[in-house]
Amino acid sequence: MKTVINEFKVEQLSKITTKISYDENCSDLQYVYSHIGHDDAVIPDGHLRILADGTSVHGIWNFPLDYLHDEFYGLGDKSGPLNRRGQRFSMYNKDALAYDASYSDPLYKSVPFFIRKNSSSGVLTGFYFPCNEIDFVDFGRESPLFFSVSVKDGPFSYYRFDGHDESEILDAYYDITGHPYFPPLYSFGYFGSSMNYVECDDAQSRILEFFSKIEQKNIPCEGLYLSSGYVKHSDGKRYTFIWNYDKFPDPVKFFGDLEGRGYKVIENIKPGFLTTHPLYSELDSKGYFIKDISGNTVVEYYWGGKASFVDFDNPDAVLWWKSMLKSQPCKGIWNDNNELELEDSDIPWSHKRITYPVLMSEVAYEAKKEQFPDERPWIYSRAGTTGIQKYARTWSGDNTSTFDTLKYNQFMGINMGLSGIPFYGHDLGGFYGDTPSPELLKLSCRSGVLQSRFVIHSWRESGNPTEPWIYPEIEDEILGYINAHYMLLPYIYASAYNCVKNSVPMERPFNGETLFGNCIIKHSDFTYSYLPGSAIVHCSKNVRNSSEIFDELAVTIVPPDSNTAEHESIIFADDGVSELSLDKYTEIRLIVKHEFILVNKVRLNYTGTKKITFIFPNKEISFGSFAEIPTKIFFDK
Repeated sequence: MKTVINEFKVEQLSKITTKISYDENCSDLQYVYSHIGHDDAVIPDGHLRILADGTSVHGIWNFPLDYLHDEFYGLGDKSGPLNRRGQRFSMYNKDALAYDASYSDPLYKSVPFFIRKNSSSGVLTGFYFPCNEIDFVDFGRESPLFFSVSVKDGPFSYYRFDGHDESEILDAYYDITGHPYFPPLYSFGYFGSSMNYVECDDAQSRILEFFSKIEQKNIPCEGLYLSSGYVKHSDGKRYTFIWNYDKFPDPVKFFGDLEGRGYKVIENIKPGFLTTHPLYSELDSKGYFIKDISGNTVVEYYWGGKASFVDFDNPDAVLWWKSMLKSQPCKGIWNDNNELELEDSDIPWSHKRITYPVLMSEVAYEAKKEQFPDERPWIYSRAGTTGIQKYARTWSGDNTSTFDTLKYNQFMGINMGLSGIPFYGHDLGGFYGDTPSPELLKLSCRSGVLQSRFVIHSWRESGNPTEPWIYPEIEDEILGYINAHYMLLPYIYASAYNCVKNSVPMERPFNGETLFGNCIIKHSDFTYSYLPGSAIVHCSKNVRNSSEIFDELAVTIVPPDSNTAEHESIIFADDGVSELSLDKYTEIRLIVKHEFILVNKVRLNYTGTKKITFIFPNKEISFGSFAEIPTKIFFDK
């Protein structure tokens, strides 16, 4: 049975936000429909078509499309080009090892929010569909005359945001779904990472060797991402929370010693418990796992075999999970393999499984806030949907070591930011596949310089991790990019603050260019660099295998008006950890006279040392602490 709906309950929630709902019990309905196509076109009629088949109800929303000028951004970490027009996406989360970043679908995060921009009129509109089951979003692949969103079993409603720019739309979206949390400063720095460190029996020695080289080479580094090998046992299985004491005889002491040396570690946590897990029977008897409609524990295939999943709707299970998180020896929580790929419709959780990583991250966030109430939690989540921005950072998952992946990951990142997930990044060098070539590793690290996450992470069948020094001939360049990342970190951190406080996305497209903060990035195609404040940033580019990546790390900042003698940017001073209200940060204004050039040999030891040093081609200024930094710093040409 099909029902065509053109009259809806319309609620004007704010100047920007309107909610449109199908409500058959509402007496005050309004006509909401824009004609699609022309009279001779055979196309769907009605703004909403509701199709009932006896077991479920599907609603398909149709909107007119200006195929030549409409651009679409958002939906999470979807593959393909920057502009989503002409593509159709599935909207569920999937463990997508070795995905092709140019076309694989679905991936890890599906966010039912997107922004439409008309390049002719400049009009921007945001759309948010508050439904846990969305079949697809079609941006003109079916027809160049309309775009559509198909939802299952309701609610049959959506929010429309009409703003002047992306920040207004995102701010209104955050008002509905929750504003982003502000991650600690150290999480923006460089971290080492590889599954290969902890898969082997000598895991502890491998980690110490990594930090020994870091110190020998004088590389600024915040710590390590600890992959799941620490809970991998002699049977080859990974048992969440059960440490392998042959690898780590005393985890509390080992990681405590590392933290005493200034290194922070985030540990990989998985919500699936294999049926062979030592705690499985106990947890099952307590009812802590997800159940089917008959009340039986759900068992699904998982990494390593059959497993059951912790039910984060169960208050007792949540309390137990929090207690386990608080007992861990590492600073951060890295929620992984949390896509919850349930396919049986008789499982109640299958109808809201897209929300699972959000609940898992909320519990982790709360646990760390309870444990360290004055600190900002350090939480990562691989999967997510609307709401994940309140609790966790993220990244683009298990990417591959290819030039095309490097290219399309950049588009993926910008779209994650425009999906309301502001803090993201990529596994530099690629996680899966062959060891990256020197050129690929070099280009990948260059892209990381100007991103909010700089993590070289890998899993290699050879057992040899990707590290900054694997190619002696480019080692100095790689280390230069790490140093340059630290030099730019005050600007990146200021952009993060501006994102949290004012909903300004860290990156966004603008008239064929890319904006970061309030600056314009000039390029002929798409290269990626950014600084907050009123500045224009120029970068050269390298083209290889159709990958547009900047060739030389030389960033020139010039006043936006060539007749302007100076302009200023702002960084924010805090200890990088404490939980402060957003109006408590000290502003430090960088007054730039004429123009100056930041090159790849400049360095700011920002989080790894107590000394804070700004180094530019013609001047070096050092401070013992943030308190010593004046509120204005002048840099002359």
